[in-house]
Amino acid sequence: MNLVVDAGPINALSKTGHLALLPRLFDTVVVPTTVLDEVSRPGEKRPGEEIRRQPWITIRESEPVRRLELQKSDDIAAGEADAILLAAMAPDLCILLVDDKRARQVATAHGLRVLRTGALLVTAARHGLLSADDVALAVGTLVRERYLDSQAASNIMTLLQQI
Repeated sequence: MNLVVDAGPINALSKTGHLALLPRLFDTVVVPTTVLDEVSRPGEKRPGEEIRRQPWITIRESEPVRRLELQKSDDIAAGEADAILLAAMAPDLCILLVDDKRARQVATAHGLRVLRTGALLVTAARHGLLSADDVALAVGTLVRERYLDSQAASNIMTLLQQI
């Protein structure tokens, strides 16, 4: 299965030290050029910037005109629009990793399978790549960083208990 990833999850996984889960869970990890530019600006040190140096990423770009149309019509950011368009090129073979609520709604309306960062962490635990404690620590980090609210954290921990 292939994964197309948006900037938010890249940042979140970088903050928790779990970015390397992506190639372990998916055959191909596609990062849109707009997302890469968002998380990795020259001369800046920011969470997620290490994605640019990973040999396991595939960098792709959608059609700029279609991206702009999707951005305007659905009120989403450039990276989210690119990720949706790239995942829509092979919807049966792709999962879209995106956390933004509006982008998830747009992706679902386009018939895409969507995964959030918290669910990805739980999936990694199901596959034995993370322990329950690892997931709990990651969730705690994301709450402290204000990436997750307490309700989202509670939902993730509930999913984790079902393993």
